[in-house]
Amino acid sequence: MKYPDVWGKGIIFAFSGLEGETNFENSLIATTASEPGKFVLRVENGINFCFKNLHLCKKINPLIISSDVFVTENPNLSLVFVQKDIISGHFSDPFIPFLENSTQNRKKDILVSQIDTKSGSIALAVDEKRKKFSIAYDRKNRNDAVKKAIRQLSECYIGKQIRKKINFFENISLPQFKTEKEEKTYLKALSIMKVNCESPYGKITYLWTTPDRWPHRYLWFWDSAFHTFGNKFISVKLAESTLFAVLSCQRKDGFISITMSPDKGRLYKELTQPPLFAWAGLELFNKTKNYQFLEILYIAISKYMKWLFNSRDRDKDGLLEWITNDSPASKCGECGMDNSPRFDTIKKNEPVAAIDLNCFAINEMECLSKIAAILDKSEESRIWKKLSFQKKKMVDTFLYDEKEDFYYDRRPNGDFVRVKTPASFLPLFAGVASPERAKKLVEKLQNKNLFWTELPLPSVAINEKSFSKDMWRGGTWLNYNFLIYRGLVRYGYNKISGQLIKKTKKAVEDWYIKTGSIFEFYDPDNKIPPEQLPRKDWLGKRGWTRTIADYHWSAAVYVAILNELRSNND
Repeated sequence: MKYPDVWGKGIIFAFSGLEGETNFENSLIATTASEPGKFVLRVENGINFCFKNLHLCKKINPLIISSDVFVTENPNLSLVFVQKDIISGHFSDPFIPFLENSTQNRKKDILVSQIDTKSGSIALAVDEKRKKFSIAYDRKNRNDAVKKAIRQLSECYIGKQIRKKINFFENISLPQFKTEKEEKTYLKALSIMKVNCESPYGKITYLWTTPDRWPHRYLWFWDSAFHTFGNKFISVKLAESTLFAVLSCQRKDGFISITMSPDKGRLYKELTQPPLFAWAGLELFNKTKNYQFLEILYIAISKYMKWLFNSRDRDKDGLLEWITNDSPASKCGECGMDNSPRFDTIKKNEPVAAIDLNCFAINEMECLSKIAAILDKSEESRIWKKLSFQKKKMVDTFLYDEKEDFYYDRRPNGDFVRVKTPASFLPLFAGVASPERAKKLVEKLQNKNLFWTELPLPSVAINEKSFSKDMWRGGTWLNYNFLIYRGLVRYGYNKISGQLIKKTKKAVEDWYIKTGSIFEFYDPDNKIPPEQLPRKDWLGKRGWTRTIADYHWSAAVYVAILNELRSNND
């Protein structure tokens, strides 16, 4: 087995909820620095942990670099997460582990380093004779951090813990790999999905998933749907729990918040995200045949869809609109395309009929109809099917611009918001477009002056004045590629759909081998390393973070598309 072994900046290193308690408020999370073997412990502004003299090594031979285990030979080093707040490892001379800017003292034969912050205390205990060390974190008590670190030196069998982490990969049913690069990338993707799992805590009563343990951390609505397309290959129970975790925070009237947290539950009172749960749940049921799961999902998403139509058709024209705001950096967090130029000219709360929201809703109703039929709810199935058909006609009538042969958002006065984005291909995903209009959409998708870049699909057509490589202003996103891929398959465009996911798959693999991670979004020209892309910089001020590494839905989509390729004997 070819384990992931590429070092890079931003790799998330933490204990997974798949293996035990993570405790959202009292967990230690680390990310890797650019320098091999150096970790940033994410407490306060970051505490650096590394091995002395490691930078002098001309070459380091890693055996595995995963989300919770790091092992090298020549030199002989290891780190492994053994609990939510404890790391253990071993070292060889002269590569002694240390915390930068720490205070040190000796407790018998143990060298103890410690750093206290407002967010808690980090302690490093080093047994120089046995070449072992442990790192412990405690949010409340500095003495407890030291005690845990010292105790761990005698309690932890490092080899056993490393074997446990490796068994995670060996106990999963894997597809047939064609190349070593493919195998390493796939196992890296599994590792990303693993680390981004949190155990039940507070108001989130199921094992749950997050886009990234650092810096986002919370539970997100539409992200969770995409996570299931990958994490079902780890465990179908994990995938079911991923959806149930979100539904555990659903309001009685059906509303589901953009984000949720263990301490507060819903973090927004009215803002939601694209509805994809009926689609994700139906796909999962087709694998599990779990009728109880399907029944619970059906009731919850039926309530949500009724809330959606009551709350997002403010002008009562039968078409749904997003809630927009007046923050230029992110005018429509609801739609998921935070800083898309689709919304640059839209006023706060202007009821603009949204092509993406209406297509997502249509697809959800279609899936609810199928689910109702499976559950012997024939009348409800008929109602959802009829409503889906009616909305399809409305979208095709009012959101299609015959002058440009393209679907767009539409203002209340009938004017189209003519900004070309992949959202305009969602009528393929939802089955809205006629065969003739589908053909015209595919022609635009394949146009090298619009969307068919080296790494399609840019989130804004490259001929738009607003195009850049800044997030949703032009960056390529795997989740949208997956949606459009499914739309192309639905209309029988198997050749172009295959080309799309093969280009996507290859780019993910190539950049993993170069950078050690799978990213939030990518350069549509496939030239700029993902971590160097702008992220909400387009207003002239540097955004709060760079492109996020070890991003959950990108890993999940990679796993999903590789399995789809193999199921098609490709």
